[in-house]
Amino acid sequence: MTRFAESMAEEVIDGKALRHSFESLDDDGSGCICAEELFQELKPLSNELTMADITAHIDECEGSADKRKAGDSGDPDQEDDNKLDYSEYIRLFPVRMRHLKELDDRAVQMREHAMELNGQFHNVKGKVREWIAELERESSSIHKIAMALDSNSEAQVKELKKRLTRIAQLLSRPPGPYDTQRQAEIYSAEYKKKKKASKENAPPSVAAVYGFESFLQDHAVHSFWPVLIDAERKMVKTCINAPGSSNSCVDVVKAADCVHYVIKKIREVLEWSRFQIEEYESLLDVFENTEPPMNSLMYSSRGLQNHDRAPTGDGN
Repeated sequence: MTRFAESMAEEVIDGKALRHSFESLDDDGSGCICAEELFQELKPLSNELTMADITAHIDECEGSADKRKAGDSGDPDQEDDNKLDYSEYIRLFPVRMRHLKELDDRAVQMREHAMELNGQFHNVKGKVREWIAELERESSSIHKIAMALDSNSEAQVKELKKRLTRIAQLLSRPPGPYDTQRQAEIYSAEYKKKKKASKENAPPSVAAVYGFESFLQDHAVHSFWPVLIDAERKMVKTCINAPGSSNSCVDVVKAADCVHYVIKKIREVLEWSRFQIEEYESLLDVFENTEPPMNSLMYSSRGLQNHDRAPTGDGN
């Protein structure tokens, strides 16, 4: 059991246990461990241990700690007092120091990764907001056209066709790092997978992986935005009966239904796009603004030295 405890001590010692071990060695309660105190504790464990070994070891720990302090404070002149304070004492546990180093490296890597993602996202965020605003304007325009339609509104139906064409272009070309040709190639490949899967009665194998700068283009591919309103665009073409003749008339109900379905689909696109922007902003805020490290433990509340208190005047 003793051997097991010794082998696991460095793995599990932390927090109050580490602080308590320091206080147990600090017999005089000075807040530092001198060479004599450390030698008295370690001497029973090894007959070959000498005071010179202890002093050399303390000098080595103080030198490492002083270099670290000098790097933080900018003051290269650090005096060795041949005593171990708590920050120097914890350096006697190399396993713990390695764990702390790994945590520090991981935090640095996370911050660097967050800065990289932040740069990618902010390069495209403004363009995405402009794209959303333009899509909202086009949605509002076709809504106004639909509200003013009547049986003699052939010119308004032609204007509606133009607006739907513009909306289809916006849906097929969302902002992002891919150019138009590359976006078309990606969409064509995914569309072929979907058709093949539908023939085999199997769900399409689409991996929805969104990048911080390509999320809108990626989702456009996975949700097939380029053909989202194709059915409505075809329906609008049939809204005019006998076009170009004196007896031409507009099927107001069919045209209004087309506008209703298009606006509903656009609303879903806008809702997803806004939500994704807010989600990425929240993620980047978490990545960049990490929690501050906890303050070092001052006392373990065990084995504390007795300190004299000034009299209060009431006899206590």
